[in-house]
Amino acid sequence: METTPSPENEFQTAYSRFGRQVTWSQIAANLAGALAVTSYFIFFYTKSSSSDIIETYAVLAVMFPILVVIANLIYRRWGKDLARYVETGGDGRPGSKELQINARRKIQDQPFVAAALSGFNWLLAAVVMVVHQLIRVKADQSGFDLFWECTTIFIGIFISGCVTIAIIFFATERHLRSIWPYFFPEGGFQRVPGALR
Repeated sequence: METTPSPENEFQTAYSRFGRQVTWSQIAANLAGALAVTSYFIFFYTKSSSSDIIETYAVLAVMFPILVVIANLIYRRWGKDLARYVETGGDGRPGSKELQINARRKIQDQPFVAAALSGFNWLLAAVVMVVHQLIRVKADQSGFDLFWECTTIFIGIFISGCVTIAIIFFATERHLRSIWPYFFPEGGFQRVPGALR
């Protein structure tokens, strides 16, 4: 017997809209940061040939979607309780008290988790770009020049990552303000045990 799926309630609809907003704002912030730092190194810091420019953007074009997928997989694993709670519509079904507490904690922790995931990806990106630079070593390049160039790339990506992480943290928190009332209809926002402050 075929059953028709129940329509989303207001809570699920709001959470779904919130999820799309956060996802796209995080992708946009990370992509803008990645393009900015890559363009800086290509056009202002080093003298790059056209083949170097194409190669560097190709590495970015391959690496960026992979990092998005990695972050998405980690986030989905972390947010399983949150997703389960939203699926129930937050309606207090049997056994959902613990699930509700976990969901409330995770919805509060979300800006920190989003920032941490972004930071992890920027660290991976910095390592990949340093390795990419090491692979492209020119025969006449001295050891110190190579060390300085790799250190500069790593620090440049790290700084760009820090700016992006801050943007993601505050953008996520801003989007969360629209969804928090569904998780805390009777208040108690500050009383959730274990939530990051």
